[in-house]
Amino acid sequence: MAQSVSAGNYGLVDLWTAEDLAEFLRKPLSWVYENYRERFPFYRVGQAIRFDPAEIRASLRGQRDDADDASTVTHR
Repeated sequence: MAQSVSAGNYGLVDLWTAEDLAEFLRKPLSWVYENYRERFPFYRVGQAIRFDPAEIRASLRGQRDDADDASTVTHR
């Protein structure tokens, strides 16, 4: 992965860049920039965007769970 932003010894998590997220998702960087606002929690640091890896994973699990719920059909 590209080098993530490090929080050093301040007790903060290391945040991913858009490049890190693209690599993690195996998507083009352009896809990340086109879709991040609607799909993923993010932080703005100046003009840059950053992502918390734990929040990304939770968001993906939530999207999977929502898809599972939508595919469940109740028969009467």
